[in-house]
Amino acid sequence: MPISPCRGLRLVCLCALLQAASARGNATPSSTWRVGAPIFTYNNFAIPDGIRSSLSLKYAWAAGYDPTTLTPSIAEQAVSAGFNVVWINDLSQLSIAERYGLRAQYIISGHQPQNNLFFPPSSVWPNPADVPAIDALIDQFKKSPAAYSYFVIDEPAADRFDHLAQIVSYLGRRDPAHLAYINLFPPDEIVADLGTANYAAYVAEFIRIVHPAILSYDSYNLFIGNDRSLFLGNLQTIARAAGQAGIPFMTIVQGAQFGPKWRLPSADELRFLTNAPLAFGAQGISYFNFWTPLGPSAGGIAPNPDGTPTAVYAAVRSLAPHFKAVASRLGDLKWIGTYLKGYLGFAMPRYMTQPPSNAAFDVPSVSNTTPYFDGSPLKGVLLGYFGSGCAAPSCATHVFVQNIDYAASKTYRVNGPGPLSVFDPATGAWMPTGHDYADVRLEAGGGVLIGIAVK
Repeated sequence: MPISPCRGLRLVCLCALLQAASARGNATPSSTWRVGAPIFTYNNFAIPDGIRSSLSLKYAWAAGYDPTTLTPSIAEQAVSAGFNVVWINDLSQLSIAERYGLRAQYIISGHQPQNNLFFPPSSVWPNPADVPAIDALIDQFKKSPAAYSYFVIDEPAADRFDHLAQIVSYLGRRDPAHLAYINLFPPDEIVADLGTANYAAYVAEFIRIVHPAILSYDSYNLFIGNDRSLFLGNLQTIARAAGQAGIPFMTIVQGAQFGPKWRLPSADELRFLTNAPLAFGAQGISYFNFWTPLGPSAGGIAPNPDGTPTAVYAAVRSLAPHFKAVASRLGDLKWIGTYLKGYLGFAMPRYMTQPPSNAAFDVPSVSNTTPYFDGSPLKGVLLGYFGSGCAAPSCATHVFVQNIDYAASKTYRVNGPGPLSVFDPATGAWMPTGHDYADVRLEAGGGVLIGIAVK
């Protein structure tokens, strides 16, 4: 999520490309922000000037068109795909979000006049002369039934945290019902970008200074011929930090081919990317990006020039009901921990471990016998343990089981501590198995929520 042309789309190689080429808000104005319906959205940014002309040709957009402008067409696409948060760059677009029953995220960074009101050239904030305009902007946004969040900034270094804390605090006092949203660097970002000695210090300082209401980060792992090894490890890092802070988290995953090194995610890979955050208790997901520098043939959410949807859009549309239904159930539970079964203990993907032997739920047919090689596609089973008033996998009452092999469907028997029920996202109902096990067939990358049956 960029804040400057050179950072591009949070991609290490996009600078060269750029140079060369539904649910309404659930909070009321007098309440404190909460997630409400789990966040299901996409990222959307203005086109950098360096590729504006070529990109407009690829998408058949009019000259000067800014895709961050919410239009009725984009709102209709969002509703059809199951997105419930859309991006706006001007408060006049709130009426469109209202009309379609969508929650609106107002972009502050990079758009005027809001950018200079919150990020003025001077070091003093707020500039006393700007306070009336800042207050008027907030007051206009917060009264809309579509209002949900302010997108403050993307991937700030630690030296910006003090200023961001001022912004978040100001927004919280004037408008406690809506989220001040900041996306962080991912845990595998190079230290030079963070402004701290390591990532642990970076996220700890962010939480201590800024007091965010949600943690968000991005992680893109599908390269041509290589799966970035830290995708699960990044989830582990953020989920633990969020859990310790007592706040929810969301993740931004790959929804396109961004350049020559990345690959276009298949429907099965998108299913894997969408289910994995659920195993860690995520309350939101976003797909990067609405448009791509390579055009709609490279994925993204923006449709083809003839109006037909991209393959990514079609795949995401099928995943939306599942993610939102499961995340909603998980929001009532406490995340205990997430473990990976199938690999040798000394040859695991980084920051992942095998489930403890006394875990309440297990998939006994999966043996920990496979060595993991860095960059290889993941195999095996991901088990996310959840409960209420419980701090160990041994007393978990629920488990999210994911087949992380995105190349093949699998059938598993999941054993539990008593009669089990399987959650059906389509109906929102729990289906009792009548046994202390559940036999489930999972699509490639698919996942299922299982819990102890209520008597």
